[in-house]
Formats: sequence, C-alpha cells, structure tokens
Amino acid sequence: MRSAENAASGPFAQSPHYRLWEGGPSAKTRLTREDGSVEVSRARRTEVKVEIDLRELESIDPAGLVTKVRSVADEMGRKMFKQHLSIVQRTIEKTGRGVNAEGPLTVELLLKMLGGMHIEFDGKGNPELPTMMMHPTVREVAEARTGEMLRDNRYADLIDRKRLEWREREASRKLVG
Repeated sequence: MRSAENAASGPFAQSPHYRLWEGGPSAKTRLTREDGSVEVSRARRTEVKVEIDLRELESIDPAGLVTKVRSVADEMGRKMFKQHLSIVQRTIEKTGRGVNAEGPLTVELLLKMLGGMHIEFDGKGNPELPTMMMHPTVREVAEARTGEMLRDNRYADLIDRKRLEWREREASRKLVG
C-alpha cells in the first residue's frame, strides 16, 4: 500500500516523513528554518472512506482485494499530495520566494528560480538539483529549456556560487554528539 500511496504523492513521496502515533489533532510539529524562524503546525487529518459490501467480501479473491487496497492508497496519496501542495503554496506566498513566469519559460527564468533556492551537493561536489513542479503542459518546454540551461555558462557560474554557499552552510553547522 505504501508504494501506491507514494506514487500518488508525486515528488512529496521523496520528502522525509514520519507518522505521529499519539496525540491526535492536538499534536504539533515544529519546523525551524535556516533563517531562525519557527513554524509550528498542527497535525492534519487525512482519511479515506472504505466501504465493502458483505456480499462482495464473500466472493472477492486476493487479487481483487489488492486492487481495492491500491485504490484506497491512491486516493490517500492524492489527498496527501493536495495537502502538501497547499502547504508549499502558503509557504511560498508567506516568504515571497515565488517566481511568476508571466510569459514563456526561458533559461533566464530557470536560472532565476534556481538562484532563489538552496541547492545541496553530494560528497563529490555534484549538485543535487531540486524537483521543480509545474503544470504538465509545460513539461516538454521545461525539459528543452533545462537542457539549454545546463549548457549555459551562467548555469556553471550559478552552481559555483551555490557550491560555495553550501560549503559555508556546512562549515557553520552545529554538530550534536
């Protein structure tokens, strides 16, 4: 069921997550951002209603049961995706870090978007570019523009700057132990 739920959750399936086993609706999560600001939020209820007719239960085979469970997981994933997307949208609006294309997707716009993000690097210093979400109708254009951007000298300069920022962030981290 987890894999079906993850598939429907899109890129949010890659995000760190955990279950709150106790506390119910009063449970809170605390997020401390890099700038020191703190956001406290309450747990959000996500549920999917499942109805199984007893007559259906008598005749359902294991494959049919798996299909039913997968459909429930898909619905749960879609609901969680929408919830996460609304949280991301609120955060973007609150921080003012959104970028509105107001026209065609260009290399300049992609560079501007990346310029406003933190970029992580692997142990060899290679960038781990973030997942960007956009409307499906823009996907082909985005892939073409991304290819152009990767060949652009401004991209190499941006990555060099982001690598330096990352090294400074890593060097100033407090290690607990």
